[in-house]
Formats: sequence, structure tokens, C-alpha cells
Amino acid sequence: MISRIRFLRSIGKFPVAATVRQLAGPVALGAVMGSAWLLPGTFLAAALWFGSTFFLVHFVTAPDGRPLRSMFVAGAVGCCIAFHWLVRTIADFSGLPAFVSVLLYALFVCVTALQFVLYAFFARLLAPHLARIALATPVAWIAAETLMPRIFPWEPAHTQIAVLPLVQISDLAGSEAVGFLLFWICESILAAWPARRWRLCAAPLAALAAALAYGAYRLDEYGDLPGAIQRVALVQANVALTQEDGITRAAIATDRYIALTRQIDDPGSLIVWPESALQDFLPMDIRDRRQLAGLNSLFPPAAQMLVGTFTTNGRQRYNSAVAVYGDGRIPPAYAKRILMPFGEYMPLQSLVPQLASLNASFSPLDAGNSTAVFAYSDKLRASPLICYEDLVPAMSRDAVLQGATLLVNLTNDVWFGDTVAPRQHHLIASFRAIENRRWLLRATNTGMTAIVAPTGETVAALPGFSDGILRADVRLLDGLAPYSRWLGERLWWALTALACALAAWSWTSTARARRMQR
Repeated sequence: MISRIRFLRSIGKFPVAATVRQLAGPVALGAVMGSAWLLPGTFLAAALWFGSTFFLVHFVTAPDGRPLRSMFVAGAVGCCIAFHWLVRTIADFSGLPAFVSVLLYALFVCVTALQFVLYAFFARLLAPHLARIALATPVAWIAAETLMPRIFPWEPAHTQIAVLPLVQISDLAGSEAVGFLLFWICESILAAWPARRWRLCAAPLAALAAALAYGAYRLDEYGDLPGAIQRVALVQANVALTQEDGITRAAIATDRYIALTRQIDDPGSLIVWPESALQDFLPMDIRDRRQLAGLNSLFPPAAQMLVGTFTTNGRQRYNSAVAVYGDGRIPPAYAKRILMPFGEYMPLQSLVPQLASLNASFSPLDAGNSTAVFAYSDKLRASPLICYEDLVPAMSRDAVLQGATLLVNLTNDVWFGDTVAPRQHHLIASFRAIENRRWLLRATNTGMTAIVAPTGETVAALPGFSDGILRADVRLLDGLAPYSRWLGERLWWALTALACALAAWSWTSTARARRMQR
């Protein structure tokens, strides 16, 4: 027995065992962060991420740690857990072989983890300048978040949406404001704890109290805000994926959308079909529904509709949203501006044309270049966002600045399958409603078809993987929130520029000190 104990102790002296012990904390941190993303919109998710923030601060401020390695491990583990569904999505959407999909997923995980490394890098360099006021890690996180390209633009704020009063500050400076506040609170508590310097916590805790008070005020204000009422009907036909000659495709079932739409008997409703519900390529020069020939019968008489379809001008092909006004007029279609790699365009195809042959279901599309606001009436001015576009704050802000009183997302999330991904997508999109103080309609093929109030609260939704019609009354608002009117992302870019300047100062000062020591 004694010899066994000695043997186990001797193992602990080997470098491998020491490395395992050092990585246990970052792995556990990554697991907690990833778990928060598996519970979107819940108080448990908010609590898990808030707890994680303490350790994100601890690992980069501990004097004897290896923050770059720790943060890479934590970020990679968290990404693997939170976005595990992406392996299947890449395979189904791209049509690529399984091993290529796994390699692409591994690349995604590593790139995502680099954001955490960049955060640790900035935090160490900013500490000499900002640690005394507990702002090194908040500024470092914003800088890393701003500079690092992200395929799936998640943020700490998105885990906090269950705490509605807290996230209302997003209409002041975007969702980044919530993440900044979380890191500021955690760093101040960790810095104050050893020496009991609780005055360090006064400013961030006062900011938290002010944020909650502001949030409570905004929730009360938007709970009874005057505005024209518009009836909407979102159609979800639940069209599944199908296999054709071994290739995964989205099945064509426009007839199911037609059958459901004929159940809508309110002529004043805005009827919304999701992305690619109508898979015919419509000519871009159509200006009246009577020009649709055989397709004219698809739309109920005098119906106001927004339809996800495809358009072409003979040379270029677009994933589009087409509006049909009540009097039959059709304005110029909106063309999706952010295309999905492998499904809508093939990366590097211009350099390696053979890449297109890897995906047998690949159908190249062209990207649009402008925002559209469809004026159904003086009050109803709807701006479409197709698929991924509701994850990009600047696109919704631009629509609102151009007069949109309603944001409408058309999505086909069938590629995600029965996973947490559609709820994660919906969670992030909900912040567009808060930032711009607009109602957000999300019409999807399989879920989540939902309606989001200007407070970020999901007030109605259809069950996933079912067909049905989501009917509701929404208010058409035209006021501009501070984020929409003035700030946008400017504050965070300015803070990032400051972070880069301070980091460069620290870097050169350290290098100069080392040269002098030699």
C-alpha cells in the first residue's frame, strides 16, 4: 500500500501530470461557459456565464499563471460544447465529405479560441494602466471581441437575456455594454477581495444599479407605448431535409405554404413566408403581381406579403425577399447581402475552380449591396433580414435609420436539425429588437418562428418542427434609440483604439526595460 502511494506521488512530479493539473481549471471553465450556451434564454445560463466571468478575469490576472494557454484551452472547450451542432450543419449544408466537415469545424474552434488568447494578451498589457480602476479585463475583452473575426457572433450579453432589466442598456451602446459591465464588476470584486479595498467596487456596482433602474424604466415604458397596431401572420410549413442521390437538400414544398396561407382570413395582416419558401427564380424587373403569370394565384387577393424566394436578372442570381403590396404592386426585391460559405458561395473558388465540385448540391448565388425598406403604408415600413443577417447589429441599425418601423427576419434553419442552434440563433437576434426598439418578426421554416418585443422578450412562438401560423398584433414604432441614432459601434471601436495604444505603450516600455538590463 505504501509503495502504491509513493508511485502515485511520483507520477505527479512528471511534467505531463503537472500540465494536466494546470489545464484542469481552464477545461472546467470552458465546460461551464459551453453549458451556458446550451441553455439559451434561461436564468441558469445567466448565472453560469456570470460565474465564468470571475474565472476569465482570474486566469489573466493571476501573477503565476499562463494566461495565453489557459484561455486558448478554455475557449476551445467552450466552443466545442456550445456549438457542437456545427459539424452536422457543415456536412448537410455544404455537401462536403465528413472528414472535411470535421476539419472545418476544428478550424472554427481554433479561430474562436484565439479570441480568448487575444483577450489575455490585451489584459496583461493593459494591467499597468487600468488595473488600479479594475478596467483592464473589460477593455481587453471589448478589444478582442471587436478585432477578432467571428463566424458565429456570440457575446456574453446574449447569455443574460433572462435578466431583462439588465440587457435594456443595449439600446444605449449595443449588447457589448452588458459584457463590459460584467467584466468590470468581476474584476473589481477580485481586486478588492484580498486587501478588502471595497471602494474599488463602488463605481461598477453603482453602474449595475443604474443599469437595472434604467432597465426597469424602459420595460415599463415599452410595456404600454403608443403606436399603430399591425396584425401579422407568420407561416411555418416545417419543410424537412431530403436525400436525393445521396445529396442532402431542402425539400421543395411551396404547396404547404399556400395551403396554410389560405387559412388566413384577415385581409389587413402582413403575411410572411420564410427564406426560400418559394424556390422559383423570379425576374427582378417584376413590378406587379399580375406579371407573375401562373404564380399570381399563389397569393391571396389583396394580401400584403413578404416572401422568401430567389430572383435573377438573367446574369446574376440572388437569395431574395419579395414584397407584395395590398394593391398588387411589387417593389424592387431585396437581395441577401451576407451569403453562407459552401452553400451559397464557395470560398477561394476563383483561385481553385475545382473546389465547386466538392459540393454536388452547390448553387452559387450573388450578394446584394443595399438595405431595403418596404413601405406597405405610411406606418408599415418593413425591412427584411435574411438568415444570418439578423445576427449583425449594423444591418438592423441601418434599416431603422432608413425608416423601418418593423424588422422581419426570414430564415431557413432546417440545416441545424433538432439541436439547440435555432434557439441560439433566436437568442442573438433578439438583441436587434432591444438595440433599435423595434418589434422583430422571425419567420422560419422549422423554428424558431417567433415574435420579439422591443424589450427583447419573446412574446409568442410556434413549436419547432411543426407547421402552423403565428398570429399576433405588433406596434409600429418610429422613434430612434441612442444606439440607433448616435452611437452604433463607435464607442467600442474608440475603446479598442485606446486599448491598442496602451498595449503598444506597455509593449515598447517592457522591451526598452529589457534592453537596458542587458
